[in-house]
Amino acid sequence: MISLVALTFMTALWWMGVLAAPLVAFFILWRIPREEANLVEVFGDAYRTYMKRTGRFLPRFSAR
Repeated sequence: MISLVALTFMTALWWMGVLAAPLVAFFILWRIPREEANLVEVFGDAYRTYMKRTGRFLPRFSAR
């Protein structure tokens, strides 16, 4: 994702980023559930506990 943003700025082709953003979003939303299912299969309850205390896309901040 970062490289896509960098490529858009380096080439100064703003339309490249606009066209690629939905493709990247689709790939992320398609891949993450499969990846999480694999991690649950491998690590079980330890990964489920980890999922409860962390954010899916961005870090979850809590007042501890």
